[in-house]
Amino acid sequence: MLVKLLIIVAFIVLLLYVVLPKRRTLTAPPRAGRLMLTLLASAAVLLFILALFCALLWLGGISDTVVGGGDVLGGTGLLRIAALLLVLSIACAIAALMKRPR
Repeated sequence: MLVKLLIIVAFIVLLLYVVLPKRRTLTAPPRAGRLMLTLLASAAVLLFILALFCALLWLGGISDTVVGGGDVLGGTGLLRIAALLLVLSIACAIAALMKRPR
């Protein structure tokens, strides 16, 4: 009786080994540094686009294309915000370059 039970268990294990997908341990799981690199690069691009948008609104306010666009903080507020966003974008880009895999 015990032999029959062991043969049935061995058959089920063999069947599961053939049917189930194989696990591959050769591929390394993604590292946490790759997530940080992606986040920093995305933040750098987003901050750069926002800096360009603020500069564009500031230029539109100067040329009276956009009404009230240049009147933030005494007329140069959007330019200051654009400069701050540009500095933050450059800082994120440098941090992303330091975090890249080698």
